[in-house]
Amino acid sequence: MLLRGKGGKGFNGGLSGNLYLNITFKPHALFRAVNHDLLIDLPNTPWEAALGATIIVPTLENPVNLKIPAGSKSGQKMRITKRGLPKQNAEHGDLIAQIQIVLPPNLNDREKELFFELANTSTFNPREHFS
Repeated sequence: MLLRGKGGKGFNGGLSGNLYLNITFKPHALFRAVNHDLLIDLPNTPWEAALGATIIVPTLENPVNLKIPAGSKSGQKMRITKRGLPKQNAEHGDLIAQIQIVLPPNLNDREKELFFELANTSTFNPREHFS
């Protein structure tokens, strides 16, 4: 960024020099900035994605409740308006929450049983289009 005339005083009464600012943003632990919008990966359990849920989402100010519709897919984006970075005109960008379906790292016996039951009962085939 260049600030004309904001640098050091010129020699012999000359004009002030320019001030150059190099601005570097450190990555945030939760958010990624794209212009004035913020992106956040939103972890969901398989049952939250399948059945729908209301999830608390952090923002730069206060957390908000976000309704996840039943049948949500991993990678699906949901927009939370005016929760992004401020703009010069007092407006804000948006917060975009990208759904990430996360499996439990260690299934207990009952959870495994339920997943086996679902696998044996369901007729859903995500690779049906391969045939």
